Amino acid sequence: MSGLKSSSAGILIALLSLSPGLQAQQAQAQSGATRPPEKASQTSSANDTSLQRRKMLEAIRTEDPPSIAERRLLMAQGTEPERVRSGRNEGADFTPDASDTWLVVLRRDVEDGRSLELYEQLVKKGKGTEKPEELLSAIAKAAMADKPEVTIGREVVETAPALTLDAGYTKAVLDKMTMASLGVADTEDNARKLKGIAEACLDGQNKKAPSPSTCYIAGLTLAAKDNSSRGAH
Repeated sequence: MSGLKSSSAGILIALLSLSPGLQAQQAQAQSGATRPPEKASQTSSANDTSLQRRKMLEAIRTEDPPSIAERRLLMAQGTEPERVRSGRNEGADFTPDASDTWLVVLRRDVEDGRSLELYEQLVKKGKGTEKPEELLSAIAKAAMADKPEVTIGREVVETAPALTLDAGYTKAVLDKMTMASLGVADTEDNARKLKGIAEACLDGQNKKAPSPSTCYIAGLTLAAKDNSSRGAH
């Protein structure tokens, strides 16, 4: 655990000190070019959109387990940001950010005690014999070493950024990591940076996506933040 904490801390220092360029890039990709200061009517419209997004996230949170499982699998395949872009380009501005939907889905699985369900699915799909937690550990080790893939039964699975982000979150939930245990300040600035990194990791079409290790550590930290809020110990 001490080795993980040491390596995690090093990567976190690097990823949280990233220039604002990554966050700006992701914001522009999802919502369009930077806009001039909003007038009152625009502000009202933005508030309405924000409210609609919160309502949609709450609706997603209350979906049945099979629907949540399907969403999580698709997000681990890097499809969500493109779905968001397509929706907003077609006028559905109320479509939530990919990272917000991702967090709602992961949190719902935590509430239901289904954090390992994705890894059960992957084992079954690959006709493997691993336990879900064994596969999670294999993906975590591959991610931290920036290895491109792991083998599951008869299939080779790419350790893509979106999957390693999920793996990091899941690992931190199971190990009850907190921001204090990772040595990371729980600040609004860090939260904004982590959101930007998560957006980049989730985008399967992002040719400049962060490394598997960066996405894995970002997932760890996002779960640690949630664990801290829940009072995990």
